[in-house]
Amino acid sequence: MTDLNVLFYLKKTKTNKAGEAPIYLRITVNGQRAEMSTGRSTITKSWDRGSHRLKGKSEKSRILNNFLDELENKLNRVYNIALQEEKQISAEDLKDVLSGKDKNKKMLIPIFDE
Repeated sequence: MTDLNVLFYLKKTKTNKAGEAPIYLRITVNGQRAEMSTGRSTITKSWDRGSHRLKGKSEKSRILNNFLDELENKLNRVYNIALQEEKQISAEDLKDVLSGKDKNKKMLIPIFDE
């Protein structure tokens, strides 16, 4: 049985002059990790370390939290499809799906089929 864990966190070492830190995503599959930036950032005091989301109910918080939820849902969908098809999937594979790199990968058999 494979195990997927998705975690959002602030990379405080990259906080800018405005006090905003980038939000990073950590994908863990069977103990193997892959990390990437979500392309979003927030003020560190607005971040809830318990829920790994923005605090509050402002429109900005809702929009950003919805964005993070969509990323997590997409990862879960891709992961579950791979499980149903009995394919091995790694944290790096899931990261590639989010970053769009998986579109450029060609498997050997489709290349021969062409």
